[in-house]
Amino acid sequence: MKFAFVIGMFFIVISSSFSQTLKAKNVHYRLIDDKIEVFYDLPANHDSLEIKVEFRKKSDSDFRYQPKYTGGDIGIGIFSGKSKKIVWHITKEPPSLFTGSEFYFSIYAIKIPKIH
Repeated sequence: MKFAFVIGMFFIVISSSFSQTLKAKNVHYRLIDDKIEVFYDLPANHDSLEIKVEFRKKSDSDFRYQPKYTGGDIGIGIFSGKSKKIVWHITKEPPSLFTGSEFYFSIYAIKIPKIH
């Protein structure tokens, strides 16, 4: 009986810690000098999120790259809202990333579970 209770409690803890991923809306970007500014909107009413960005190419559907030299509204502790901005310093990245055509970005917001 005790063993079943322990397994049940373990399942409850694990299932409640799974995070929910939200997709950003209105994603667009602009190139300014040696950086790319990526803008996006997040669904409302989310307290703390982890933001991840992928650089993609329509000319290569398997290509996915997570920029390393970024700042702004990216990482852990970002709140929901409109007109969020990520700044990517592209001159620090390998030039081979920018071969191909029709670049775009996918931005994911992962809800950070509240600790009670």
